[in-house]
Amino acid sequence: MPVSSTLANVHGANATAYKQPPLDGSLTVPEIYDWHLQHNPDHVVFVYATEAGDRAEITFKQGVHAMHRAGRMLIDRLSNRGLEPKPQEAPVIAIFAATDTITYFATWIGLVRAGYVVCHLSHRNSAVAVADLLQKVNTAHVLVSSEPRIQAVVREALDTIHDPHKTYSNFVSEMPAHQDIFIAGDDYLLPRRELRMNSPAFFIHSSGSTAFPKPLVWTHDTWITLANPILSSHTDLCGEILGCQAVPMFHAMGIFTTMLVAGCGMTVAAFKPQTPAIAVTPESTFESIINTGCTYTLSAPYIVETWARDPSKITALKGLKGVMSGGGPFDKGLGDLLVDHGLNIYNIYGSSETGLQVPLISAPAGKDWDYLPIIPTCQPEFVPHGDGTYELILVKCKTSIPLVLNTKWNGTDAYATNDLLVPHPTKEGHWKIVGRADDQIMLSTGEKTNPGPLEAILRKDPRIQIALMFGRGRFQNGVIILPKPEHSFDPANQELLIAFRNAIWPTVEQMNAYAPQHSRLFKEMILVASPDKPFLYTPKGSIRRQATLNEYEAEIEALYTSIEESSQSDIAAPTEWNSESTLDFVRKTVHTVLKAAITDEDDLFQYGCDSLQATWIRNTVARALRDSGEVTAPPFDLVYVYPTISSLAKFVMEIDSSVDNAGTTQARKTDEMLALVDKYLLDLPAHSGTYVYDPNSGGYVVLLTGTTGGLGSSILAGLLASPRVRKVYAPNRRSSKGRSLKERQKDAFVARGLDEGLLESPRLILLESDFASPELGLDAATFREMHDSVTTIIHNAYPVNFNLSLASFEPQIAIVRRFVDFALTSRLATPPSIVFTSSVSTLRNLPLDQPAEEIIFENPASALGAGYSESKWVAEMILSKAASVIPALHTTVVRVGQLSGGKTGDWNAAEWFPSLVASGVVVKCLPDIDTVAAWVPLDIAASAMVEISLNHEDSVPPLVHLAHPHPVTWSSIVGYIAEQLGVPLVTYADWLQALDNDLKDKSQSEVEHMQANPALRLLSFYKGASAISGAPKDNAHEAMGMPLMATEKARAAARFLNELAPLAPSDIDKWLAYWRRVGALPG
Repeated sequence: MPVSSTLANVHGANATAYKQPPLDGSLTVPEIYDWHLQHNPDHVVFVYATEAGDRAEITFKQGVHAMHRAGRMLIDRLSNRGLEPKPQEAPVIAIFAATDTITYFATWIGLVRAGYVVCHLSHRNSAVAVADLLQKVNTAHVLVSSEPRIQAVVREALDTIHDPHKTYSNFVSEMPAHQDIFIAGDDYLLPRRELRMNSPAFFIHSSGSTAFPKPLVWTHDTWITLANPILSSHTDLCGEILGCQAVPMFHAMGIFTTMLVAGCGMTVAAFKPQTPAIAVTPESTFESIINTGCTYTLSAPYIVETWARDPSKITALKGLKGVMSGGGPFDKGLGDLLVDHGLNIYNIYGSSETGLQVPLISAPAGKDWDYLPIIPTCQPEFVPHGDGTYELILVKCKTSIPLVLNTKWNGTDAYATNDLLVPHPTKEGHWKIVGRADDQIMLSTGEKTNPGPLEAILRKDPRIQIALMFGRGRFQNGVIILPKPEHSFDPANQELLIAFRNAIWPTVEQMNAYAPQHSRLFKEMILVASPDKPFLYTPKGSIRRQATLNEYEAEIEALYTSIEESSQSDIAAPTEWNSESTLDFVRKTVHTVLKAAITDEDDLFQYGCDSLQATWIRNTVARALRDSGEVTAPPFDLVYVYPTISSLAKFVMEIDSSVDNAGTTQARKTDEMLALVDKYLLDLPAHSGTYVYDPNSGGYVVLLTGTTGGLGSSILAGLLASPRVRKVYAPNRRSSKGRSLKERQKDAFVARGLDEGLLESPRLILLESDFASPELGLDAATFREMHDSVTTIIHNAYPVNFNLSLASFEPQIAIVRRFVDFALTSRLATPPSIVFTSSVSTLRNLPLDQPAEEIIFENPASALGAGYSESKWVAEMILSKAASVIPALHTTVVRVGQLSGGKTGDWNAAEWFPSLVASGVVVKCLPDIDTVAAWVPLDIAASAMVEISLNHEDSVPPLVHLAHPHPVTWSSIVGYIAEQLGVPLVTYADWLQALDNDLKDKSQSEVEHMQANPALRLLSFYKGASAISGAPKDNAHEAMGMPLMATEKARAAARFLNELAPLAPSDIDKWLAYWRRVGALPG
C-alpha cells in the first residue's frame, strides 16, 4: 500500500459539506477526482482574481467536467492521427507549454484519465534538450502553447531529430485553451478506463543541469504516495487557500498540487486563465495572493525574498497563516526577518525523483524554520561524511518508491540524494541542508546548475586553465577563471581584465548556447584569479572546489554586491537622446540580454525573461541615464512595469529631460489614439438577446458594407453564390452623381468579370444608406427587419487616403462603434459576429526581424504616421476590447495586405505598383529590388473573407492576416514585366533618379508629366521607401518596406490558402492586359 496506514486523515474530518476521499491506494489520482465529482461537487478547488480584482471560483464539478472535456477533445484529435489509447499501449503525449495553471492542470488530468501518459517538459529547455527528451520517452505527439518562442523551440527540436514522420504539422498541435474546456452545461464524461497502479501515469524530468535532463517515469502508485506529506500535516487544510501562482505545473511542486487538491480539500489559487498566461513576477504573484484571499502561499525563494525587502508587503503578508518556500535555498536573514514580523515560514524540501520529504505544514518553528522535519514514511537514512555533515539516503519501502535507485542500504535499493545536511543541535529529527555532495549549485530561483559540463567547455579555451562556477543561494551564476601561466595577469588592472573577458567571450558564448537558461553567464560575472591567491589542490592534484571558493569569498561577495550597479557595459548610451535613438538603445539592450527574436511590442516575460535578465536590462538603462547626467534613477521593478521594448523606450524618453519635440509629438499622437479608443468604448450596451437562431441550419444573414469596391464586390459575389447564405444586406452610400446603387453595383461586377446574374437574386437587399445617421439612414421597418435577422457583419467600407489626419477619420471610427452597438442590441441570443477589414499599414512602424504575428499590437506607435493607419489601429482596438469586455461578442480583424488583380487582372491603375509599371514605359527602366512580394489576387482574398466570415464563430481567431502564404521574389514579377515592356532593370536608386530627371523636363507642364507618368504623383512615397528598397532582403519586410505578415491563423481559418499557388507569369499577363484595356499601358 503506497500510503502509510499509520497516518490519520485530519483534513476535513469535521467538515459537514466535505467528504474525505479514500487515500488507501484503491483509487488512482484521476479516479479520486471522479470520486470528488460525485461526493464533493460544490467544493471549491481553484480560485483566481479577475481583472476587476474580484475572486472567481471553480468547483470540483466544473473542474472535473473540464478535465473530461479536455480528455474527450484530445482523444478525438489524437485518434484521427492513429493515437487512440489502448489498454496495453498508452501513447506518450508531451506538453511543452507556458499555459496558465488551471488550464494546464485540467488538460493534464484529462489526458491521463483518457488513457494517455503525459510527459511534462519545462518550457525553459533548449531545443536540443527537448529533442533528446522526446526521443527518450518515445513521444507520440506534442502539445504546445501559442507563444512564438515555444513553437520555435519545438520546430528546432524536430529539425534536430531528423525524423521524416515527425513533422510539425502531424506531430504537434496546440494546447486546449481555457474556453475550450471550461464549458457550462457540457457534462459528458469519458468512459471508465482501467488505470493500473503499476502502469506509467506521467514523466517529469531532472533539472537539466547535467548534460541533458533525464526523464523520470511516475506510476500511479508513485503518484498516490504524495498523500504522505499531506497526511503528515497535523493541521486541517480543508478549505484553506494555497497560493500556487508561481508554481510551474511541469515542476515537482506542480505535480504535488494535483495530490493536494485531491487529497485534503485544499483550494489552489492561481492566475486568471488566459492566453498568453500571466507572467510570474514577484509583483504579479503578490497581487494575486492578496486578491484571492490566500491563507498560505508557496513560491520559489527569490519571490519571497523580494517581498521580504518591501516593508509594505511584509505587513500585507501578516494575514497569512504561513509562507512556504521551496525549490532552492532561502536567505536565512530574510527568513528570520519575516519571522520577526510574526510570519510562519515553512521550508519545503523534495525532488523530482522522490516527491516531498517533509510535511506540508508542520508545527511553527520560529527561527528554526530552516531545519526540516524529515517524514519517516520516506524511510530516511543519514550517512556521515566525517565533517559533521550527512548525506540523505531514501530507502525503497512500501510507502516510498524513489524513481531513481542509485545505491543500496543494508542490501535494499535506495536513492542517494547527494544533499548534505546537518542535524539540529537539540531538536531530534530536524535537519538543515548545507550543500551538495556532487557540487551541484542550487540557485535561489530553485534552478540547479551542474558546473562540470559547463566548466569543461570553458577549459577548451587556450587561455583558461581552470574554471570554477559558483552561485549557491544566489539568483545567478558566476565563474572564477584561472588563466594559463602565459596569460596570467593582475585582475586589479581593469583594462587587462576587460581585454581578457573579451578574449574568452566567444568560448563563454559557446557554453551559454549549451547551458540551460538559468545557468548562463554574463560577462560581468566573470572573476579572474589573482596570481597572489592560487587555487587549492588535493594531494592527488584535483581542485579543492569548496576550499578554493572559500578563499575567494570576499571577491564573490563584492561581485554580487556590485550587481545593483552593474549593467551591460558594451552597449553605449546615445550621444543624443531622441525618440529614434532611445528606441534603438533599448532595443539593443533587450536583444543583447535576451538573445531572442522579439518585436518592440512583445512581452519580454513571454520570451523567457527572468528576474536576472530583468535586472541587467534595468541596470543598463540606469547606467546610460546616469552617464548622460540624468539624476533620476529608474525604479527597480522597471522591466516588470514596462515589459515591452516600446514601453521601456517611452519611459526612458519621459524620464530624460532632453527629449526632442518629435518625441513629444509622437506621445501626443499616441495619446490621441488611445483617447479615441477610450471614447468609443464608453457605455457599451449590455447584450440581452434571447432568440436562438443557428445560421448553420437556417442560413447566414450577412450585412456587408463597401460592395461597390473591388474587394467588396467580390465578397458579395462569393456570399450570393454560397448555399449557406440566406440573405445579404448591402448598405452603401448614396451616389453624389445621382446614379442608383444597383447601377453602380452592376458596373463593379462587370469590371471584375463577376456573374451579373447574381445581382438579381432575391437574397440580395441593396440599401442606399447614411452610416452617420440613426438606423443607418433607413426607414424604421427596413432597419428593424435587418437588425432582427443579421447574424454576421462584414465591415469593409473604409476610405483610403493617406493624406488625411486621424481627426478626419473619426467618423469612420464612430461607424465601427455603431456596428458594435448594432450587434449587442440584436434580439439574437448569439449577437452578430463582426468581421472588420483592417490594413497592413497598422504595422508600418513595427520593428520586425520576422513576419508580424497575427495578434493585436496594443502600442499605438506601431501605426503612427498616417491618419488612415492610425484610425485602423483605433478600430482594431475598439473591436478587440469590446469583445474582451463582452464575451458573447465575437469579432475578427482581418489585416489585408497588398491585393493584386483578380480573375480578369483588374488592378486599380492608380495604385502604387501599377503606377510603377507604367513609369517603365516613360523612363525606359524598372527598378530591381532584393525583396519579395506576398500579394494576394483579389478573387482569392474575397473567397478567404467569405470562408472566414461564414466559419466565424467556430474556428476563426480574433485577428488574422490576409497575405500570400508563399511570397515570390520581386525580380520574378518585375523582371517578367520588364521583358514584356522591353525595358532594362536598374537599381532602385537609378530608377528614382530617372523619375526625377523626367520631372525636370521643361517641355511639359507638371500636370502633363503626371498624366503621362502616374508614378510622379507618388514620388514622395517611392522616395520614402528608398532606404528599405535599397537594402538587402530581410525576413520581415516585402516590397516598399511593407511588413511581411504571418498567416498561420488565416490558413487555419481559410484552409484553401494552404494550397494557394505562388504568383506566376499567367497572373502577370492578366494584370498587363487589364492595364492595357483601361489605357494605363499602351495597347
